[in-house]
Amino acid sequence: MKSIVEMGRSDVSGELIEAYRSEGVVKVPNLISTGCAAEIRKEAVTVAGGETTFGDDAYSARLTQQVNVWRTNEVLKQLTMCPGIAVIAEKLTVCEMLLWHDHLLSKAPKNGLATEWHQDRPYWPFEGKPETISAWIALQDTPCELGCMSFIPGSHEMDDLPEQNLGDAGSLFSIAPELEYAPKVTMPLKAGDATFHNGRMAHMATANQTEEWRIAHVIIYMQKGTRYSGRPHVVTGDYKHEGGELQPGDELTQEWFPCVADTQ
Repeated sequence: MKSIVEMGRSDVSGELIEAYRSEGVVKVPNLISTGCAAEIRKEAVTVAGGETTFGDDAYSARLTQQVNVWRTNEVLKQLTMCPGIAVIAEKLTVCEMLLWHDHLLSKAPKNGLATEWHQDRPYWPFEGKPETISAWIALQDTPCELGCMSFIPGSHEMDDLPEQNLGDAGSLFSIAPELEYAPKVTMPLKAGDATFHNGRMAHMATANQTEEWRIAHVIIYMQKGTRYSGRPHVVTGDYKHEGGELQPGDELTQEWFPCVADTQ
């Protein structure tokens, strides 16, 4: 199948790299073309309306999440496995990166709940402190009323926080009170724009107040050499390979975790 992914850009400036390293998040306009975003969104809407593959009550009430869509949908796989996006992730982190997982994050029409302030990294079952980065790609224009993202620049330096409650607006701030009044940046996006944010970047998404689905295709990368901690997680829990199940201390190099930047 001919790829429908049309990259608007596959490079980043030195200034953007420096901004990412100091702030923990950058906006990359026109990552993919608006036409490409529209084509992928057609498929994503169908998937978003299906069964969610992960989420507790507090989470799933706020958004629908389908994990590892690249393994089940050939259209969405084209975006996840796009080498140019992985190359940008590697340039921003200055690391060789592997795919951790992708997911669709979708807010249903008239969903009145925000996804509250949190970091992603505390939920992931990794040993140590490997670099992680997420490419959050808007598949439609995403203003505040549709559920765009906000960030607390510099919060990625806080690398020892426990999990936070995405359904509690005060959860993060009860753990890290210095963040409550820290400067915050809201980033509405045009279709095809993306943000790249560190796995420890504190972020939230507003409620969807419109009649349309808000859908983001998110690709998460982890530093090559990352090892499994043994903590339960939907991705590692589902993974089976010739040697059986993943064991604590195993390096995540299996076929579910490819080096996308090398994909042709």
